[in-house]
Amino acid sequence: MAAPEVLGLSKPFVDPADAKVDIVFVHGLNGGRESTWTHEPSHVFWPKDLLPKACPEARILAFGYSSGWVRFFGSVGTQGISQTTIGDHSAALLGDLAKLRDRTESNEQPLIFVAHSLGGLVVANALSSPHGDNIGAQSVVKATRGVLFFGTPFEGSNKARWGGIVETFLKVFTETNPKNIETLKEHSDSLVAINHNFAKFLMSRAKSQKEHSVEVANFFEELSLKIGRKSVGRIVTQDSATIVGVDPIGIEADHISMCKFEDEERRGYVRASEQLQGWIKRLPPEPKQEKRKLIAKSFRYFKGTSLTVKSTTTVAL
Repeated sequence: MAAPEVLGLSKPFVDPADAKVDIVFVHGLNGGRESTWTHEPSHVFWPKDLLPKACPEARILAFGYSSGWVRFFGSVGTQGISQTTIGDHSAALLGDLAKLRDRTESNEQPLIFVAHSLGGLVVANALSSPHGDNIGAQSVVKATRGVLFFGTPFEGSNKARWGGIVETFLKVFTETNPKNIETLKEHSDSLVAINHNFAKFLMSRAKSQKEHSVEVANFFEELSLKIGRKSVGRIVTQDSATIVGVDPIGIEADHISMCKFEDEERRGYVRASEQLQGWIKRLPPEPKQEKRKLIAKSFRYFKGTSLTVKSTTTVAL
């Protein structure tokens, strides 16, 4: 019997008192909130077991959602129309994060997403969709400073290539009949729209005078995936993982194992953790941090002197 899916935003795996950034992990099709990032047989769950040492100032969480193909691409109704639920997952991701950050008074804390496979499209859609007067969602998007993608396809506006991506994922990771696959391929417009809107979002943030740009790193698998004894090839190639203006980075692993690391010495982990470290290092200080530094500086300056208050009371520092 398969383990039940764990949905929603996890409790922080680490939650340092001096956290200056949130790092949120989002799995892909048929993945899990922890299983996607856990190396077997060592059981190393690197967001909790490895990453805190590399990023000690990060609050680290993971988001889970129903990721079976029907719940991801949508069901095929009587009219043969695929009703995608990527938008539902994106909205839930933003909603859960907004509630946590509001509850912990950390709405302005910078945010970085780490996403595997089609989970990257859930994140891309969340960031680039219009949010109307949803202040919570807007605050999460505004706070986002980076997205690290593991094996997420970006096929531009080529609907045929997106159809090929859908077919590949469904054939490899699900057991659905060819008729349904062909129907779903015909309705890949939503994936084209997500790709287009995300590219516009990145460009808009890069040009904005009021909001920070969003940095992106794209990792692609260098090894073919094997199902049993059969090799099914690379699921997301270097070309497919490319966003204009961002050079993709190879990881010597297949599509499933590319985001599972046994220890800190693994090349993929080194590359991913160094990318995150670089982004965090470049984050501007938060207003609260600046205020604390100013108070501390003032305290050091006045220490050993005295202040006269209302000319009658002396306060020693």
